[in-house]
Amino acid sequence: MGLLFWNGRSIPGWLLTCAGAIFIFAGVIANMHIYFQPTSLIHTIIMLVLLVGGLGLIARSMRSTRGAPPE
Repeated sequence: MGLLFWNGRSIPGWLLTCAGAIFIFAGVIANMHIYFQPTSLIHTIIMLVLLVGGLGLIARSMRSTRGAPPE
């Protein structure tokens, strides 16, 4: 993080920050105990539709807006 505060375009700083975030995320996932309970088909469909809709909104927000005037 210190490298990024010094220079925001530092490639080693970004690599170390991303690697640290991946190690933390992997440690959290490795220590989780996940149990799936049975659910009805309608609840499963609702969960999947909401998941895909959220991913679509995230993808839409990350899309490039070249040529568009700033709001």
